[in-house]
Amino acid sequence: MAAFKDAKGKDWDIDLNFGHVFHVKSETGVDLTQIFTNEEAGGAVTQLDNFGRILPIVLDLSDEQAALLMSAMDGEAVEASGRAVVEAVINFSPGPKRAALKKRWDRVQHTQSQLTSLLLNHDDLTETTSKNSPTSLRGLSESEDKSLSN
Repeated sequence: MAAFKDAKGKDWDIDLNFGHVFHVKSETGVDLTQIFTNEEAGGAVTQLDNFGRILPIVLDLSDEQAALLMSAMDGEAVEASGRAVVEAVINFSPGPKRAALKKRWDRVQHTQSQLTSLLLNHDDLTETTSKNSPTSLRGLSESEDKSLSN
């Protein structure tokens, strides 16, 4: 079972079953079982309009409950609930596939953590690199970075 906490501190559990997968597919066109193997499906889950419809389905919420949940969501809760949906999809997957997906998801989480750390330490990184050479976070010189941005 996967879980997340909304902005008001309420805990939510997601225990995905075939009914959820079928309902999400029929309501949104998103096949949750394909989010790791189909880039289009994976991207569709992260689109807020789809996610706002997926989350109430996998939580078995009525329209009224869904409205209450959405009003209790801030950016952190949306991110946490997104992770919980992915973890629920992993848990729903058959054994050998589950192990491979879990390993892949752990790598994604580790990479995101590293990127977050880089972003949080951007000022420190800029000071350090500007003393040595004009390098951006992407490892490019300032002129290379500007040419990519244009």
